Amino acid sequence: MSLSPDYRQVIILRYYQELEMEEIAFILQIKEEAVRKRLSRARQQIKQMLESREETWV
Repeated sequence: MSLSPDYRQVIILRYYQELEMEEIAFILQIKEEAVRKRLSRARQQIKQMLESREETWV
């Protein structure tokens, strides 16, 4: 829940709903490149949160 809603959306759609980038872009009405950027930034934020807790990033 620490992620912004935009980042949370792409994480849920990609990893929990197992949608492709094209499908996510269509649903969110954004370009595929924007989906890729949001997903990358979301993963980076998750990584930073885990590292700040001193957990191992896999």
